[in-house]
Amino acid sequence: MPELKGVSKELRVGVFVLFCMSIIAAFSFKITDTPIFRRGTVLVTYLDDATGVFQNSKVKLAGIDIGVIQKIELDGGKAKIYMRINRGVDIPRGSRIVPRPLGILGDKYLEVVLPKPAEPSKDPSGGQIETDESAWIRIFDVWIMPKAHAQTPSKSLKEGEVIRSDSSPATLDDLTRQMGTVSEDIRAVSSSLRRLIEGEPDPKTPLGRTVRNVEKISQDLGAIVVENRSALKSSVQRLNKVTQKLEKAMDGVDEAKLSRDLENLSKAAGNLGQSLDDLKKITAKVERGEGTLGVLVNDDGIARDLQRALSSINSSIERAQRTLVLVDVNTLGSLNEGGGFQSEIGLRLMPRESSGYWAALVSTPRGRRKTTIQTVRVNGGAPTVTETIEEDSSSFEWNLQYYRRVGPVAARLGLFESTGGLALDAYALHDQIQASMELFDFAREQDHPRLRTTLRFFPLSEVYFLVGLDDVLAASPSRQWQLGLGLRFTDDDLKTLLMLPGVP
Repeated sequence: MPELKGVSKELRVGVFVLFCMSIIAAFSFKITDTPIFRRGTVLVTYLDDATGVFQNSKVKLAGIDIGVIQKIELDGGKAKIYMRINRGVDIPRGSRIVPRPLGILGDKYLEVVLPKPAEPSKDPSGGQIETDESAWIRIFDVWIMPKAHAQTPSKSLKEGEVIRSDSSPATLDDLTRQMGTVSEDIRAVSSSLRRLIEGEPDPKTPLGRTVRNVEKISQDLGAIVVENRSALKSSVQRLNKVTQKLEKAMDGVDEAKLSRDLENLSKAAGNLGQSLDDLKKITAKVERGEGTLGVLVNDDGIARDLQRALSSINSSIERAQRTLVLVDVNTLGSLNEGGGFQSEIGLRLMPRESSGYWAALVSTPRGRRKTTIQTVRVNGGAPTVTETIEEDSSSFEWNLQYYRRVGPVAARLGLFESTGGLALDAYALHDQIQASMELFDFAREQDHPRLRTTLRFFPLSEVYFLVGLDDVLAASPSRQWQLGLGLRFTDDDLKTLLMLPGVP
């Protein structure tokens, strides 16, 4: 860039950055469908419970995406939800919003349920019945007062209007229909039982056929007994002989031994009774609150502590569900000769929308620089000082930072490429443009720390472009102009990949 008299370096840098931004913005707007110009109708709905509903969640009609949730805020103890409906999609009046589950992780989308069309009255021949009064009113509206007819309110919802919502996907009509089906089944079963008890069973039903089969089996058994009376008599005689032999065997049993066995059995029964008594005593102590188990069962304080512990666990689980996870991968190429490429892969954890933690592994082209100074004395002469500088071609560094945002401005503090530092970020156009300034490496050999400015532009939510100037405070040959590309994935994208078979 030629030197301009009377123009400061900072102004030249700013002009160049704005020029690059204009080129990138024009290129992006040309080839992408940027959400900056997203058009549509904004409708409002209220939910008693917005659990699982987030910003940018889908709005569907008949299973097709027709819009997204633009904003969620609290209004009078209810969740006020702004929905941007795609251009060209008309939502008729009388429609309602029903939250539907998206998967087993608890995410939801909003389903638009259209009102049922009113069926006009028809005459027996199939034509529509039109009374004289309705015919006169139609003639009066269309011919006598065309202006009033033209000003009739639209049947579609307009910008900013409220659409009614149902908190639960299951309606009272569904429950009523199910109860009606159950009552019909019970009535059918009771009717079958009454016919079975009072009269002839119905052979067409499974129960009637079963009763008929039992009757037939009993008749067959009676016939078998009559036909095999002699055989049964001989079987009884043989059973009597076996009984007699058993009595003779019992006569040979030692009575003293049998008595001892019975005595031992009695002692065992007594020990069992003593064990039951001990168990009763233990139960009584527990009921009175004696001992560790009694205190655990009867102490209300322990129950409260357990309840607080469970509440803490539920709160931790809820915070974990609210935590936003971002995976960020980007590569920056230097526009200077021999500058190389710098790559970064990072993970951002955002427990809250305004604060979080950033960690990243950075591959830098500068490498590490090591200086060795040696003093050598030859033949007792004057000492000779030798300085050796060794440089690696590349190295890996760590970023570990705490992030805090207030409005459109955010601050970061922590490690920047394994050195302490701080940074400021500014956001614009619904976070589609992000400008960053990082100051770190205060202990470097140069007489100034390292200052790096970066501009990110997000034409899509997952893709962004980067333009940066590294080592701004250094002399002109040492400053590095950088241009790159980045990808960003959220936990919603990861959930979609993991739950892909269950997505409706």
